[in-house]
Amino acid sequence: MVESTPVTDLHLTLTPKAGETPFDLVGRLAKVLADWDATMVRQLVFGSVAAHQPTVTALKQMFGRSVFPVTWVEGAGCGDNPVSGMQVHAIAGANVRTEQTANGMVACSWDDALATHCVLNGLGPTRFDQTSPHQTAETLENILSTLSHAGMTIKDVARTWFFLDGILSWYGDFNRVRNDFFARCELRAGSMPASTGVSGRNPAGAALTAAVWAIRPHDHAARLVQVVSSPLQCPAPAYGSAFSRAVEIHSAGFRQLLVSGTASIAPGGRTDRVGDVRGQIELSMQVVAAILES
Repeated sequence: MVESTPVTDLHLTLTPKAGETPFDLVGRLAKVLADWDATMVRQLVFGSVAAHQPTVTALKQMFGRSVFPVTWVEGAGCGDNPVSGMQVHAIAGANVRTEQTANGMVACSWDDALATHCVLNGLGPTRFDQTSPHQTAETLENILSTLSHAGMTIKDVARTWFFLDGILSWYGDFNRVRNDFFARCELRAGSMPASTGVSGRNPAGAALTAAVWAIRPHDHAARLVQVVSSPLQCPAPAYGSAFSRAVEIHSAGFRQLLVSGTASIAPGGRTDRVGDVRGQIELSMQVVAAILES
């Protein structure tokens, strides 16, 4: 919970209890949000593709709404539960405007003391019969048009999440398309959003799915989002990947540091400690610690 009068941000992580159904899990989430009188603006669910429809049905029944800010990524639990867990960003104390655009994307917007925030969920291509690079290009164009619908541009984006089906086979193509897109939008290394890019299937069978968090200051001269470098790594654009290791968001009375895209990467951009999973985890956490300390 982060309070910024009059707005409160809630960041929730839910994991299923033994024997808990998707309906029960959603019910537990609904109770927490009701206690805070909060509205979901982003929901990332890791679960089997087969569990998608029952969970969305439970959301509609429990919340009485037809549109939900859900990004679903394959990630079945280790036990019998088809859902591994949920990450939820919810807002209390502000009017959240939720709308579904013509291309099916969901946008949630709200205002705090310093800025208008807009989170886009369930982003992806509209034509799944194209190649993965073409689907990436269409997804980025859908992001652009949905932001425009919300009164924002790509330059307002502070954070992105990309989940690529079979990432290892086409990550280079994804980077090439994203680099070209950001170049056309005149985004430069010092203004790239923080970003996650990991592997994961989605229920639609698309090459990728995505989510976006954009922030537009009420005072357009204010710099509320600033790129933060990683002391132990080179900038990702140095080896052809268009994102920032971290960004800092200045809100009313507090700072948020969003660390992302941080794996076991050596200063020159190559994967470090290949074949050593524990060593890669340790190095990744050392990198995060160095960013925090900086």
